[in-house]
Order: sequence, then structure tokens, then C-alpha cells
Amino acid sequence: MKLEIEVSTETLQEIMIGAIESAIGYWGGTDNRPQEFKADSMKDLTLGEKVFEIIHSGGGVTIYDIEDDDEWVLTYDKFISGLKQHGNYYFDYMDDNDYDCILQYALFNEIVFG
Repeated sequence: MKLEIEVSTETLQEIMIGAIESAIGYWGGTDNRPQEFKADSMKDLTLGEKVFEIIHSGGGVTIYDIEDDDEWVLTYDKFISGLKQHGNYYFDYMDDNDYDCILQYALFNEIVFG
């Protein structure tokens, strides 16, 4: 059985904002030094919105381990893969735990932290 659902861009952006600005803070951070984060078009966006805009437009964003030197590149395809692997599609009821799991699945294909 193949299950396909449609997810709005706004919902995907909300998940990313929750993940970047709150959920992964206990293990990960975002490298916001690259020029893409400094663009005039990004100046009024939050960090989570910037990350989403960069990956949604085909770029990648470095997520790093706050305790080690490990780092990974998050892309839109990985983000969608993490959402699918998480399997919870009750978007109105998602919380930081869901957002964290989605990003961990996206980056590691499993839950590593937590």
C-alpha cells in the first residue's frame, strides 16, 4: 500500500521553524554564517524561516552537533524523507518532540539524540 498526502508549504515551514528554533537546541545548532543567511531578502526572517527558504529553494544548510565537531547538511529532500519516516501526519498536534524526530530522521535515518 502506498500512502500519499499533500502537505502545504506553510505546514512544512512551521515544522522547520519549530525544529530549528526550539526542538533540536539540546543537541544541534545551525551554521548561519554563509552568505545566504545575510541576503537582503532574508533580513526580516527568523532563523527557522531562513533555513526553510534556503532548503526549499534547493540549497543545503549545515546542522552541527553542539558538543562535538560533527556536522551534517540538511536539504529539502532529506527534510521530506525525515517527515515520511516519522510518519505522524497530525500536523495540528505536532510538538517539539515531533519536530526533533523529523530532523533526526532527515539527518541520520534514525533517532540518535534523546
